[in-house]
Amino acid sequence: MFDYDLEYQEVKCIIHDLHNQLRDSSNFSTIPVKNFEPLFRTLDNLARLLAGDHLIKLLTEDPEIISILPVIRKFYSNYLFYQEINLAQDILSSSDPWHTLYSYSLFPRYQQLVYHQGKEADLAEGGVVAFIGGGAVPLTLILLHILFGVTGMSIEVQPEIAYISQKVIEKLDVSEGVKIISGDETTLKGKKVSAIMVAALAQPKKRIFQYLRTILDKNTHVSVSYRTYTGMRTLLYNPVMESDLEGFEEIKRIFPQDPVNNTICFIRKAY
Repeated sequence: MFDYDLEYQEVKCIIHDLHNQLRDSSNFSTIPVKNFEPLFRTLDNLARLLAGDHLIKLLTEDPEIISILPVIRKFYSNYLFYQEINLAQDILSSSDPWHTLYSYSLFPRYQQLVYHQGKEADLAEGGVVAFIGGGAVPLTLILLHILFGVTGMSIEVQPEIAYISQKVIEKLDVSEGVKIISGDETTLKGKKVSAIMVAALAQPKKRIFQYLRTILDKNTHVSVSYRTYTGMRTLLYNPVMESDLEGFEEIKRIFPQDPVNNTICFIRKAY
């Protein structure tokens, strides 16, 4: 683990070293994703460093760090994407798919994240949750179905990923609890839901929220939340910006506790 008293220049050196390794070796199309796990763990530990506001400000405003963030963030999103594809393939080929799912290295952090997001959304059995950016393994909706008894709609913009996701749901025999929809946020039009959640890696955020604003009534009882990155965790991925949320106001923010990386924000239509 990292020394929490590391000075700014020392942390900066770690980031530069990490960037150099990622720049030279992050070709997921030719190298097995498991080979990148040490680099992911290094980045993950760095992002969860208990740094003070001053150190975070220095790092996130440093021109050198800003210039190399795209490489680091691309690695992070690619790693999660290909790791999830691998998980889907493992589930589909497994004689015990639930054991395979529960053995997923990131399962504990998803479980913690989903529990808090579902609880704060005040989900009740029989409710319907739409999740924008469901991915190859719609783990959030699977867990919400198990923990809260809701039905989930996984909205996945990439048809080939939606296809894999459908196969995973069938393999796990949860087709009644999780529905896969191939399309973008506009597929929500006309659908009755009790909650809408936006995945941390779903893009483009501004377009997604602009559309949600057009279909939500100001006095709606639909819970709307999204996942983002704050503090040192902004090294991992672009945080949702205030400009992305035009027409919405924040109700509550839940900061992550280890090993979770996502901050959960609940919003409502402002006007």
